[in-house]
Amino acid sequence: MRIQVISRKGHYNILNPAQESISTHIAIFDDNGNKTMYCNISTEDFSDAEDLSYLVDEMKDYLNRTITSDKKQIENIIKFIEDNEQELEIGNRCFKLEALIKKRNRLNDEIEELRKKIGK
Repeated sequence: MRIQVISRKGHYNILNPAQESISTHIAIFDDNGNKTMYCNISTEDFSDAEDLSYLVDEMKDYLNRTITSDKKQIENIIKFIEDNEQELEIGNRCFKLEALIKKRNRLNDEIEELRKKIGK
């Protein structure tokens, strides 16, 4: 299992379109790559999956300053992260490693193709 965190800065307030804020999407994936839980929150700063305790603090802060119909869902995700922090960190590292290996293989293929084209 792994966690994906994507933060984006934009103008998300319909009532005040000039206001700029950060929206953070948090998703938990199982070992088969299926999204099992997710939520969207506004955060004070860009967040990522590198520091899960900071992410949990951001989520708790969001719940303390916002009234949302997703409160129970966010609380469930917080508990899941707290209960599975080590497994999520390992899953994130494995996912990143696999992505880097695929990228390296694509780059090696591209290098070979270019060498063939220039005759080296």
